[in-house]
Amino acid sequence: ATENNFEEQDYQQYNQQAITEPEIENFIPAVAYDGRKPGYVFKKDFLGLGYYRDPVQIAQMAAQRAKEQAEAVPYGQWTTTKVIKTKDEIKEEEDKQQQQQQQ
Repeated sequence: ATENNFEEQDYQQYNQQAITEPEIENFIPAVAYDGRKPGYVFKKDFLGLGYYRDPVQIAQMAAQRAKEQAEAVPYGQWTTTKVIKTKDEIKEEEDKQQQQQQQ
C-alpha cells in the first residue's frame, strides 16, 4: 500500500483516469489562498501562484467514486415495499372473488 492507503495498482489505474478528466483544470491562478479546493494543492510553481492539480488527490477521488459506484444497489435489486390498498379496493377485490365463485 502507498502512503495514501490504497494499492499502487489502484493508484495507477485511477490516476490515469483522473489525468483525462476534462472537468479538472490543470491550474487555477490565485493571488492568495482561498481555502481548500478538492483535487488541487495551493503553491507557487512554474505558472505562478495558485491551485495546481494534484494527481494524488484526483486519483483518490476517482477511486472513491469507483468504490461508491461498485457498492451502489444494482438496477432492479431495490427492496420492495408492501402495497397498501384502500377499503374500496379491498371491497372491489372481494366482490370480484365472490362473483367468480358464484359462476
